[in-house]
Amino acid sequence: MGCLVDGLKLLDVRINNHTLLGSSTTLTCIYDLEGETLYSVKWYKDGDEFFRYLPKSKPEIQVFEQKGIHIDIDKSNSNEVVLDSLQLSSSGSYRCEVSAEAPSFQTVAQERDMLTVALPESPQISGLQSEYIVGEIVNANCTLNHALPLQPQLVWYINNKKIFFVRNP
Repeated sequence: MGCLVDGLKLLDVRINNHTLLGSSTTLTCIYDLEGETLYSVKWYKDGDEFFRYLPKSKPEIQVFEQKGIHIDIDKSNSNEVVLDSLQLSSSGSYRCEVSAEAPSFQTVAQERDMLTVALPESPQISGLQSEYIVGEIVNANCTLNHALPLQPQLVWYINNKKIFFVRNP
């Protein structure tokens, strides 16, 4: 779905909704100048500019420091910005803004949200014995660390059957 302003079209902004802590991702801005000359492509996170592409400037790419943003400049251009070493603070609302050259200076923009998550480490189970007698009470603990922003829901199974239990307060 595109946005149309007197010729300049922003056809799509592609951003992964969910990304993994420590990984990289590509932000893509697809536009059609419709005969206009490109003046700039700017990227914002939560309203603050962090990347600017100006084809008539030297250098063409300008980067503005922002928490959670690490740009691979060699892989970034007028259509794509590659973010490396994602952090939890990389989460936010990203906007691509494309502007045409004078005299029109038409500008179009689209915004998308991205959430960076940390997957949990392998669960740590403690308190289990190697064997139980039918009817014996099982008291065990399962711990997951480093799952952010939300803790996952844990489900217990015995012999491939889901079990329900009472948590200690």
